[in-house]
Amino acid sequence: MGADRKLEMIQAAEASRVRNWELCIHGYQNSQLDQIIECSANVVGGWGLPINGKTPAVPLQTNWGWSQGFVNIVLSQYPESSITEPTEIASDDQTALLSFPGIFTYGHWIIDIGARLELLSRHYDLNKLKFIVPKPILKWSIPYLRAFSVQDDQLVGIGGKSIVQVKNLVIPALMRVNDYLPDNPHRISLGRIRDYGASYEEIVIRKKLFVKHVPQTSHGTRPTLGNVNEIEVFLRNRGFEVIEPASMGIEEQIHFFRSAAVIVGEDSSALHNCVWSSSNVKLVVLSSAKRINLLHQSITRLLDQPCDYVYGMASDEKTFVIDIEDIEHACRS
Repeated sequence: MGADRKLEMIQAAEASRVRNWELCIHGYQNSQLDQIIECSANVVGGWGLPINGKTPAVPLQTNWGWSQGFVNIVLSQYPESSITEPTEIASDDQTALLSFPGIFTYGHWIIDIGARLELLSRHYDLNKLKFIVPKPILKWSIPYLRAFSVQDDQLVGIGGKSIVQVKNLVIPALMRVNDYLPDNPHRISLGRIRDYGASYEEIVIRKKLFVKHVPQTSHGTRPTLGNVNEIEVFLRNRGFEVIEPASMGIEEQIHFFRSAAVIVGEDSSALHNCVWSSSNVKLVVLSSAKRINLLHQSITRLLDQPCDYVYGMASDEKTFVIDIEDIEHACRS
């Protein structure tokens, strides 16, 4: 890519990032996020669709985590005559619904489930609630539950084609608008998670980390980093340790990110692990110029961590390429 074309790409990407950030803030300022629904409903399937009869018990809006498309996917798995017939009945305890279509994606536990728990803690005694989550329990979800002192005996598992009748259901909103995480409650929820990680062990040695992304789900037309091997060699030669969070247990992830001095990685929810890192730990996001994920900016803003985006142009429909010198400059600055 010529120098002029590259400069034009970077300027356009930065302008897009700033514009979209302003739109997110505007959307937040015109939204009421601090909302909780109390109702009686059936909770259907592993995603936990709450329904009354055949009607969703939550608005089909972004800040509730549901759309008509998601609802259709759940309902298509059940014969119409069975959707109102519960397979089990929950206790009469107040039971909070944590599950939603993003529940099986790691990053949503950091940005959404933590905020839901923080919202619930302002209106209820968390020790007296039950919580609906997928079963078997996702192993990497435990630290996020423990950060809010939620114990295993408070968990109500759902999965497969279960239909759980809940008399006293409590449904918290997701507390965000698109990629913007408002200070209230996300600064507090992220702080709780970080503080829980600090209880694991004392960290002495600080490391430079290159976080390799291994796609876990289909991202449609989302391009992936095409010259990742070249970048890995370059960063290894400069003292970076290469890790693949997807192949690690959650305790090992916490250890590495708590020890980080600087984090470089392709745009993915694995970078949200910076929640375990100290303030002033720098995050460098390797991003396609066509798809800029502002959640990284949102999270690091609340954690008081500097964040830089390094942009690459798509080399074809499926990949984009980052210039090595741009990474080197971002790590130095």
